[in-house]
Amino acid sequence: MDPHDHTTPETFSFRLPGYIRNPYSFYPKFLSELPFFFNSQDNCYVVSRFDDVKHVLQEYKTFGSGSGVIPMRRDNPDDFGFNPIFMLSPPEQTRLRKLSANAFSIAYTTSLQREISDIAISILNDIERGSIFDLVERYATRLTVLSLLRVISVSDQDTPYVCKLVMDIINGNDYSSNQDTAFMKDDPPALALTKFLSAHIDRVRATRNGGFSAKLLDADIAGDRLTANELYGMFFVSLIAGTEDTIRAFANVLLALWQHPDQKHMVLQDMDNLLADSIFEALRLYPTTHYLRRVVETDCILCDTPVARGASVVAVIGAANRDERQFNEPNRFDIRRGNSRSSLSFGTGPHVCIGKNVARLILTVGISEFLKKFPTYEIDLASSRNVSRAMIIGYGNMPVHLPS
Repeated sequence: MDPHDHTTPETFSFRLPGYIRNPYSFYPKFLSELPFFFNSQDNCYVVSRFDDVKHVLQEYKTFGSGSGVIPMRRDNPDDFGFNPIFMLSPPEQTRLRKLSANAFSIAYTTSLQREISDIAISILNDIERGSIFDLVERYATRLTVLSLLRVISVSDQDTPYVCKLVMDIINGNDYSSNQDTAFMKDDPPALALTKFLSAHIDRVRATRNGGFSAKLLDADIAGDRLTANELYGMFFVSLIAGTEDTIRAFANVLLALWQHPDQKHMVLQDMDNLLADSIFEALRLYPTTHYLRRVVETDCILCDTPVARGASVVAVIGAANRDERQFNEPNRFDIRRGNSRSSLSFGTGPHVCIGKNVARLILTVGISEFLKKFPTYEIDLASSRNVSRAMIIGYGNMPVHLPS
C-alpha cells in the first residue's frame, strides 16, 4: 500500500518530514485525487495539475507574489532589508527585469563559459580517482559559489571570506523540522554578507570593471536606475537563491543520469546535442523548487471554487511536472522526450527565474566537465539526505565513489 494513501487535506503539510524526504511519493495522489484542496495545516489552497499551476503562476494580477514562499509566518518583506525581485509583481518587478536585462542576458552569460570551465577543472583536479567524496559539498557547492562570486566581480582576496559567508547562510538553516522559518536578517553571516555587499557595490561603482556588476550599476532607462537597495537585493538574491537552487540541481541531474546508465551513455557519446536535454529532463522529473506561494489579489474562481482576496495559494511545481496530461509517462526519465523544456522548473510568466541563464551555464559546464573526468561515478543514495529550505528541497549531501 502507498504510505500516502491516507494523506488528507487536514493532515498534509509542506513541513511533513515524509514530504521533505520524498515529495514525489505524494504527487500521484495530489494529481489523481487532490488536484485542488484547502491545506488547513499551512492555511493555503493547493493546486497541483499542470494547467492550474501554470495559470496561477502566470496570472499575476489575480495571484500576486505576496510574501514569497511557505513557510513564512512573519509576512513582512522589510525583514529582508529590501524587496527581493521574487517578492514583487508587475509593474515593479517588470521594471527591475528591464533594468537588469543586460546583466542576465544570454550573450553576457555565454561569455563566462571559459572562466567557469576553468574553475570546474581546477576543483575536479583536486579529487582523486578511487576516492569517495561528497558531490554536494566538494564539487557542486564550490563550483556554484566560486562561479557566482566571479560573476559579481568579487576579488580573489575576498573570495574565501565571502564563500564562507554564503556557505554558512545556506547550510545554517535546515527546515527539515517543523520549526518556524529563521529569517536571514537574524543570521549573523547574512548581516556580514550585507555589509560586504554594500562595500563591494561602492568599490565596483568606483572601478567600473565592465562585468555583471557594472552592467547593473550602469543600467539606465530614460533616467531610471536601480537604487542602492535594489542593487544590493540583486546581488544578495543571486548569491543565495541562485546558489542553493543550482547546488541542488547538480545532485538531481547527476542522480538521474546515474540511475539511467543507458541514457548517460547516450549523453557521453553526444554531449553537445544531448547534455542540455538531459538537464531539462532531469529538472522536470527532479525540480529543486517544489512549490511557490501566491496571494490572491482579488476575489476569484479557482478550480470551480470561489477563493477570497487575501487567501494563499500554493502552486506545486513538482507535481505539475509529473502530470500525465502534459507529459507522456511522466514518471519516466527520457532525455529524448521532446517537451521537457515546457516544464515549470524555472517558473513561468513574469516570475520565470531571472538567473536561469547563469544557472544553466554553471550546470551545463559543471556537469560536462564532471562527466568527462569521471564518467563511471557511483552514487551512495542510501547515505544521501534530502534537506529543505522553504520551497527548495534537495540533497544536502551525496557521497560519490570514483572508480580507480
